Amino acid sequence: MLWKLGWLVKSLKYNVEKDIRETLFKNDEFLKNRWSLSERIFIWGAKHVFISNFIFFLIAASCFFLIGKNYALIQTLLPQTFNGLSPLIEFQSTIFGAQVTLLGLVFPLVIAFIGILLQSKSSNESMWVIYRHNSGFMLVGFSALTLAFSFVLLKLYQPWLTHQFLVAGSVSITGWFLANLLLSVRFLWTTVAFLELNSRMEMVVKYTINEVVPTEIKNRLLYLNNFSAIEKGLLISPKNDCLEVNKFPANNHEKSIFRQFAKQKRINNVWYRILNLGVWFLSIQTKFQKSKNGPITLSLKFNVDSSFSKELLLAKTNCDDVNSLSKIFIKVAVRTTAKPVNRKCTHEQVIGALYDQLEIAQKDNN
Repeated sequence: MLWKLGWLVKSLKYNVEKDIRETLFKNDEFLKNRWSLSERIFIWGAKHVFISNFIFFLIAASCFFLIGKNYALIQTLLPQTFNGLSPLIEFQSTIFGAQVTLLGLVFPLVIAFIGILLQSKSSNESMWVIYRHNSGFMLVGFSALTLAFSFVLLKLYQPWLTHQFLVAGSVSITGWFLANLLLSVRFLWTTVAFLELNSRMEMVVKYTINEVVPTEIKNRLLYLNNFSAIEKGLLISPKNDCLEVNKFPANNHEKSIFRQFAKQKRINNVWYRILNLGVWFLSIQTKFQKSKNGPITLSLKFNVDSSFSKELLLAKTNCDDVNSLSKIFIKVAVRTTAKPVNRKCTHEQVIGALYDQLEIAQKDNN
């Protein structure tokens, strides 16, 4: 839902996301092969391992403090036949041992086996990415490590904790372990399914439809929508004869607007509401200032792509002196990042992986 905030600044990413949701995400074939809500949450967690583990830690810490502060109230709400939460303290060492055993024995064996299965072919790099995201072994592994660290931390502070907070810590650790157990079941089930050819092909197709295709379309639309921003109504051209705005290169214009950085960056978004303000202030200026070279032209020639540079050219103009407000708005409107384009798998790599799987199926049949 956060993508909708882009409407406030009329961002390029907001318009691209809106186009995709109104077309691709409503396509019947896409809906047939779309991941379920639980699958989308799980794969998001598998792709953002550190953020997911931080969320797990925050949930566990919140439960720890809430249970510790409201321990007496919780005890009164429990059934009288229930022995309370105190017995959980005795099982913490068992839980810790089970978690470490699962982490130290099962995961390395399974991952090594999958590594052997996928070796020797360059196209299997994309298969490895698909397996990693579908199984979530990085998520499960780091969650287990974070849980083990939290358990050790709880033991270190145990002499200074009251009985209520010891119980609260035990409840939090136990709940986290049960969540890890569910994640481990998903990991093992996906791994076993990945060893079977038909299931592996189904994972590849679903991953392509849900992840690769939308990402490829987004990257292309970011470039195309920015290039045709005036035609699409994103970039407003002034309704006067004093200023002309376009997206074409203008090498004959002497004045340039740059953005300089200490490290290389690329353009990844445009805030058109802010950019239009810069154009509007320049159009007011041109009403009172005539250029010696004819009508004033503002060429916003920047592209939203994967090109990195320490000096990004944003605009060129034949205006002798562009006002400071226009320069500021243009620079603020063009958003940059040091992160590379997110292309873990391209459609070419996935097609190569599918072709390899078909070869394997033919060999098995023969």
